[in-house]
Amino acid sequence: MKNINFSFSKKTKWCTAFLLLVLFSFVNNSCKKPDYIQSNKANNALTLSAAKTSFVLKQIDDGNDAVDFTWTSGSNHGTNASISYTLKIDKQGNNFSNAIAEDLGSAALEKKFTVKDLNNLLLTHWNLPPDSAATLEAKIIAKVANDAAAPDSSNVLAITVTPYRPVTNTLYLIGDATPNGWDSNLATPLTASATESGKFTWDGHLGSGNLKFITTLGQFLPSYNKGADDSHLVYRDDYGQPDDQFVISTPGSYTITLNLLDLSISLTTSSVPPYQHLWMLGDATPSGWNINTPDEMRVDSSNLFIFKYNEILTEGE
Repeated sequence: MKNINFSFSKKTKWCTAFLLLVLFSFVNNSCKKPDYIQSNKANNALTLSAAKTSFVLKQIDDGNDAVDFTWTSGSNHGTNASISYTLKIDKQGNNFSNAIAEDLGSAALEKKFTVKDLNNLLLTHWNLPPDSAATLEAKIIAKVANDAAAPDSSNVLAITVTPYRPVTNTLYLIGDATPNGWDSNLATPLTASATESGKFTWDGHLGSGNLKFITTLGQFLPSYNKGADDSHLVYRDDYGQPDDQFVISTPGSYTITLNLLDLSISLTTSSVPPYQHLWMLGDATPSGWNINTPDEMRVDSSNLFIFKYNEILTEGE
């Protein structure tokens, strides 16, 4: 029988050894069980904490984190099973009878609430009044996947929070200086900013007279009135409060910019034309006196204050 000899270069031997090492490492790691050494400790207490426990919420910080809850892993009591966590929060004194419960799964050891989310919970879930401090209580429930182990409960952590009153998403001009006068059902809408809460703008024509701002069509309250001066607003929600209004002395085009978060207002003359459309009407025009089909004039693209009409006019008015 003929012998067959195999020969390998040093490079081939090195590559083979490297591949075997990678394969061994993969198999070895895939066979390992999750590391529950810390969780298996019987004395590994479940502890809830927060870096800050007193907050005065402000709408200008809506997108920022308000509270950051963190907790230790707790113990699975030697079962080598995974642990899932539930965060419960309630108003102090309720004994968690009206708590919100956040099921966070088995991988989380932290839960954050933004200023906006926490404020909404305070106002809608617990119906707490704005601008008044309230105390909440929080705790973590840890449940071991192995049913033989009873759930653990952490310490109860108290936090003090003062919610804010969210500003309106709608705002309207009203007054004898505005296009639709004092009719609250026909008040002129302002445009809300798509990126900044509480910011509104308006461009248009104002006549001589007074004006203020209402939040809801058909309702005179709440309103935003003139504050200490022409650059500041004041929130009015009671008829017994002063009804100071902004005064327009010179009719013309104006730009209004408001920020309801800092109660500031800018009301300046504008370079925007008071009207974007003009029509001609009369028996000298092709459409006569028919108000439903007047002849529209053309805006001069080089000067938006100029309107032109280039048609045949007959004898008449």
